[in-house]
Amino acid sequence: VFAAGYDTNPEEDTSSVMDVGADLEAIETVCADDSVPDQGGQPSHEGVSTVGLAADEVEGLLERLVEQSLVTAHITPTTVRYSLLESIRLFTRQQLEQRSTAEVDEPARLARRHRHYYRDKVVAAQRNWFSPAEQDLLDWARVAADNITIAIETSFAAGDAALGLEVSTGLVALPIYRGSPREICRWIERTLQATRTLTPQPIDLQIEAMTGIGWLALVQGRNEDAERIFEECAALGIHDPNLGANWRRNPETDCGLPAALEFFWGVELMFAHRDPRAVTVLARAREKFRAVGDPSGEGRSEWHTALAANFLGSAQQAMHLSQQHLEHATGSGARWATSWAELVWAIALSKYGDPTEALTIGRSTLANQEAVHDQWGASLSLLIRIWALAQVITNSIAAGDTDRAGLTALATETAQLAGGVAALRAGPGVYFGDLGLFADETNKAIDIARRVLGDEAFAAAQKQGSRLRPELREVHRLALGTMSIDRMPPDSPARADAPPRWDELSTAEQEVAILAAAGWTNAAIAARRGISRRTVDAQMAAIFQKLTITSRTDVIELVPKQWIGQVRAEAARRPPARRRAHRQR
Repeated sequence: VFAAGYDTNPEEDTSSVMDVGADLEAIETVCADDSVPDQGGQPSHEGVSTVGLAADEVEGLLERLVEQSLVTAHITPTTVRYSLLESIRLFTRQQLEQRSTAEVDEPARLARRHRHYYRDKVVAAQRNWFSPAEQDLLDWARVAADNITIAIETSFAAGDAALGLEVSTGLVALPIYRGSPREICRWIERTLQATRTLTPQPIDLQIEAMTGIGWLALVQGRNEDAERIFEECAALGIHDPNLGANWRRNPETDCGLPAALEFFWGVELMFAHRDPRAVTVLARAREKFRAVGDPSGEGRSEWHTALAANFLGSAQQAMHLSQQHLEHATGSGARWATSWAELVWAIALSKYGDPTEALTIGRSTLANQEAVHDQWGASLSLLIRIWALAQVITNSIAAGDTDRAGLTALATETAQLAGGVAALRAGPGVYFGDLGLFADETNKAIDIARRVLGDEAFAAAQKQGSRLRPELREVHRLALGTMSIDRMPPDSPARADAPPRWDELSTAEQEVAILAAAGWTNAAIAARRGISRRTVDAQMAAIFQKLTITSRTDVIELVPKQWIGQVRAEAARRPPARRRAHRQR
């Protein structure tokens, strides 16, 4: 009843081993027969298995099956996971069906246990990720993705729609689940529709599911869909006839909405309407989640409250709420939640504090998100870096900074990242850039970088970024500082039509490079400039490094057009070969 496995090579990729099969706890819970006395356990009421397998027998049986190559063990230094190859899985499925009796349908019994196990785990992960246990829960959600999908699928055939809806809704709070937002929406919508045939209907669960779909619609920029979903949620969740038809005109007033719907309203006010009152509604949602003992909902609401304050509130409010959330997340011991709190703090610093510090925090946070495969957080980190870079440029110019090379480097990275996130948008990853508030900030940063570089240079740098390959994480590596486009191999797509880094050369190095391009030897350059040969050798080494070339014959290809005339003039003045040889002697 578990997801099929496949062969892996742990020497090449340990992470692939983690993503295969099921762990011992899952197999014991699903496959053992509760009716068999084991450590004082109570018999179940779901039919007695024809096998009669106790939990403490499972591990030994697995080891025997592994020895006979019927079960595959995937071993890492920290865990062992088990799976069946598809061919063996099909055969054993037939054997399982043959064990069924008129009283007990073995495949259905085990599929039910499988569904309940993964439902319980997803709900626990959803409710408890804002705690020290968070990383283990999120790691589990990532590696259990295939089995979670099976649990949802079997809920349809078994008429267990409410359980399927619980599982699919829980995935919204697990953003490093491998499924895409579109896939998660599809699962929620299918299970939600199935629950509408139940009597009675699970209204509270349906509202929670719909708010999850609505939130995903908002972060994807589908505001009209979100508005429709909110109206449907409100029709289910509001029971006070005295509110009247215009209750939404007064977000400051508590209308008695459930916490999930309050949260959805606040996010809609922020993203769809840019309404500063979103801060009030989201803060109210946080208190309601706290009142019902839901730390996950409380933390999620607090993060969005700080985000709304950053874009729609005052500078003082933004800094206070962002720092407050960071302290709360850090105190919870939840590393992933802390990394997201650092993101909202980086936004506050970028807009109202020290953008240089925002760059440092953002780079550290992006590295952590890359390590845990958090596409959502990594996507937002890239945007925040673009915003912070532009703010550093703005602050530097306002302070009278005349370091042209420094400003050009900042603007070039801004342009390259802007092109890079556009490439991510076209790929399969998560992209936040279509959100109106975020898009405005990005467009403002682009305008700042364009004014520094000029239209032509900006377009060239942006084009370089657009050619970065998402599948190789090149955009992320650029943001992390572990890769430079100008130092990529010459055959890399991003290097095509790449402008030379001529502006990084000092004035003296540019003069030496022009003489080298004109065919002057190092000794002749030293004599011409009245400096030592050793100094020229050091300058040429710096030129090679900055222009990422390996031969002096490559210099001519990188000289800017406006200097080509000078190169020709110096070539005409070049000392004859014999004279150069005499000087060298």
